[in-house]
Amino acid sequence: MKDAQPKAIYLTDYLVPDFLIEKTDLIFAIEENITTVTSTLELKRNPASNTKNSLVLMGQELDLISIHIDGQLIDENNYTQTDETLTITVPDQC
Repeated sequence: MKDAQPKAIYLTDYLVPDFLIEKTDLIFAIEENITTVTSTLELKRNPASNTKNSLVLMGQELDLISIHIDGQLIDENNYTQTDETLTITVPDQC
């Protein structure tokens, strides 16, 4: 984790989240030199949100294997991974 200087966060800075997490399933496969985590999230668009932003997930030191939405493999053109985030373009019908 980076050593960031604390900064003030104000109530006016908060926004309604674009997505709500309804269910999270995690499966851990722990081996001697590696741990594999399979994460399944059940999400829905937040009806209180007025935007159609992409889904941004935070994480570090991760190796992405695949992304599926409603059982369909998501093409690499529909997401971007950095050292700290995974940004997924979610179809409007989801």
